Amino acid sequence: MPRYAIIVEFDVKPQFRARFLELIRGGAEITRASEPDCLQFEVVESEQDPSTILLFEVYRSAAAREAHGVDPRRAETAARYDGWINGRRKYMALIP
Repeated sequence: MPRYAIIVEFDVKPQFRARFLELIRGGAEITRASEPDCLQFEVVESEQDPSTILLFEVYRSAAAREAHGVDPRRAETAARYDGWINGRRKYMALIP
């Protein structure tokens, strides 16, 4: 059965890195605890570039991934970190 992933790459401003990681790790914990169809949610730090932080999220279904994307908590979190990043790239992926 396929799984549905989200991969997000953030370019975090150095002076906000610690606060960003604290916020994102807290959000990952809440997601794992409150969304039963979230199979995995990892916060990954680049070894090559400390300003690069990745999120790797895996959901049981496309509907679960979509529901996560419209959760009001996600928008609230994004509003908090908006000034802390230079940009982000988001990828939707299928794990066969």
